[in-house]
Amino acid sequence: MKMAAVSTGVYGSVEVRAFLKKNSVFPKFSGGKMTLRVFIVENDQIMGNLLEVRLSDAGYDASFFDNAEKALDILKQDIADQRKVRLMICDVVNGLNLHELLRKNIETSDIPFIFTAQSDEISKQVFSLCAGMDDHIEKPFKVEDLLLLMENVIADVENALTFKDKTDFSGRLEQIGMSDLFKIMEIGHKSGELVIKNPGEKYHSRLFFKDGRLTNSQTGDPADNKTAQLTGEDAFFEIMTKSEGDFSFFKKEINMLPQITAENWDIFYRGLESIKKNENPVDEAERILLDTPLIPEGLIKVLASFTQRKATGILEIRDLPKKAAVYFQNGSIVHVVYGKAEGKKALFRIFGHHAGIPEFHSRSETIKQTISGNLKQLLQEGNRSCEIIDGILPEEFEQQLDVLESALGNRPDITAHKGLSHVISLTRQYQTVTDILDAGKMSDYQIYKNLGWLIKAGVLRPAKKGCADICLITDSTSDLTEELIRDLNIFTIPISVNFEDNIWIDGVDMSPSDFYKTLKSSKIFPSTIPPSVESFHDLFARQAGQNDIIALFLSGDLSSTVENAIAARDNHYGTYQINRKSNLGEKYPLRIQIIDSRQVSLGMGILIVSLAEKIREGLDMDALVEFANACIPKIRVFFIADTLEYLHRGGRIGKTGAFVGKLLNSRPIMGIHEGKMKILDKGMGWESTSEKLIDWLQWSLDDPTAPVRAGVMHADAPDRAEMMAELIKKNFDCHDLIISQVGPTLGTHCGPGSVGVACMPLLEGF
Repeated sequence: MKMAAVSTGVYGSVEVRAFLKKNSVFPKFSGGKMTLRVFIVENDQIMGNLLEVRLSDAGYDASFFDNAEKALDILKQDIADQRKVRLMICDVVNGLNLHELLRKNIETSDIPFIFTAQSDEISKQVFSLCAGMDDHIEKPFKVEDLLLLMENVIADVENALTFKDKTDFSGRLEQIGMSDLFKIMEIGHKSGELVIKNPGEKYHSRLFFKDGRLTNSQTGDPADNKTAQLTGEDAFFEIMTKSEGDFSFFKKEINMLPQITAENWDIFYRGLESIKKNENPVDEAERILLDTPLIPEGLIKVLASFTQRKATGILEIRDLPKKAAVYFQNGSIVHVVYGKAEGKKALFRIFGHHAGIPEFHSRSETIKQTISGNLKQLLQEGNRSCEIIDGILPEEFEQQLDVLESALGNRPDITAHKGLSHVISLTRQYQTVTDILDAGKMSDYQIYKNLGWLIKAGVLRPAKKGCADICLITDSTSDLTEELIRDLNIFTIPISVNFEDNIWIDGVDMSPSDFYKTLKSSKIFPSTIPPSVESFHDLFARQAGQNDIIALFLSGDLSSTVENAIAARDNHYGTYQINRKSNLGEKYPLRIQIIDSRQVSLGMGILIVSLAEKIREGLDMDALVEFANACIPKIRVFFIADTLEYLHRGGRIGKTGAFVGKLLNSRPIMGIHEGKMKILDKGMGWESTSEKLIDWLQWSLDDPTAPVRAGVMHADAPDRAEMMAELIKKNFDCHDLIISQVGPTLGTHCGPGSVGVACMPLLEGF
């Protein structure tokens, strides 16, 4: 069984975090009539500001403070308001000292903490505080994970508060675990005796608390010399191993000499470590089971037993759809058959069945060898195969594929690859995925992986059954390279530039290099002209007879491109439809989908590339539109302008701002937000400003560790673009990265020397 945790730092393993939360019956925070007041204390101002914005957007009363003293001052003024539930989100440096101060004051002792920390900052103290009412999250993190963690932490506190005014209470450990009891004691600053009666034990165990802190513990009966009696830390470690039984708390003054002086978090942490040392080790078969959850447990144990016995013979597996047998030689699997399949292909197909009766026949020797590798390697590889094959939808097995011979003609890298050539040959003969898998010599998952690669490369595609192809259209502001546009069969419609009393067509009459050369020397500020309605009509008319159309254009807040495209479609749709009927008949009505990307440059370009790939994979129009709409709000675009001059000339900042910026050598950082360009930050030098841009990008993404498709665009600054590309590769998990030169639309406002970054997470489920 797989378990998930918000963070898995040095002391935050999945297993131990699960142990800490075990048996808790506290529900998630529901809010009610209370207001959640969130104090964010962070040394990192960018992170602090972003958290304040994101949490405020989520409906919380959030405030950011760059040091603990400021937060403490506001908290003192705020503490009297009983309608608020409070939460501290702190970095480790500020958080631990602030935590100690608040815990000593009964008015603030019930305020929980969430510590934000890099993995190397998670000390045993931070980790162990999770045993109480606090928690931690490892940087970088998703805001969604933080919100979920906040709900859980506040829910724990709210439920623990229900015990705050109770002098005596009781319950069962199966319902309220030891970590929950510690929360109750800490929040209530309770003093008294916690008595635990475990099933089958003659004597009770006792824990003694003073003002919420554990001071002593006892097991056994001091008057009975025949039973082992433990006190202090040893007794507590013994009590922690118990997870069943009844407990009762009695309020009383504790006057005995403390035998436990450590903080609650420290004693709890050492108790966990003691339990871990005494756990029984898992045998090899059990370890393999944990790594290969998709393979039947019984089969793994049978194979492991014959491996350990160094058996030689044949293991028949009866009651499967086809004849199946595994051949052993001195404990090693050397040959497998399943129907007509042999080797790994046969073994992995056997792994995919959750039935079958094994029957072993000893033999002095076996036949030919078709498999090598130890059992663990074979099981791990087989589990990967099962994972891929299990993920294939039933209808995909019956999908027919075509080989695009024209695309294959100029790809010697593919024809020279034996595995890819083998799959292409099989596709020519058998067409359906099922038949290709059955006929291939390689394992199913190797064949399927090669099929996917060839579809992505444009060499294979789902067979067309009389329906229209899909044409992908964008405008020239996507700033894609000519090579990508050609290879991915993308149609582009150019914008025009009004510059020095001349109208230039982007990419036709004027290259980007020519544009920037003229821009530097000219005192006239250029303007851009979107493609006309008639230009769109001409393009749509050429494509609509045979193709459906999906078109993605520059943000509608920056240009009338989308508006003109929609007008062309709506004005002439009847004409296009008549042409369609004459080509494909009544069965396939024309579809033209026009989408506002809300982006510029490669922010739109990387989505266009992804759409082109999805078309090659066989996605239909509805799926393509759904994919585009899911991606658009996830795309992030940031720019660094080399100077404020062009922003001033374009009217985005005043003359004074431009003059001061020039004196200070200031470089603004801009972003695209809701389709509009906004100035977000500034830096003094190129390198420091680039690092700031990376910070903005990291904290704007929901999950900065997730795989992304990225782009770097530049305004006549190729060296800076290469340096930015290296920063992107260093700080993100790049699926691929495009570098291109921006055209006049963006370059006009940013000016020569500017560099931008576009980033889009790879979405699952498409």
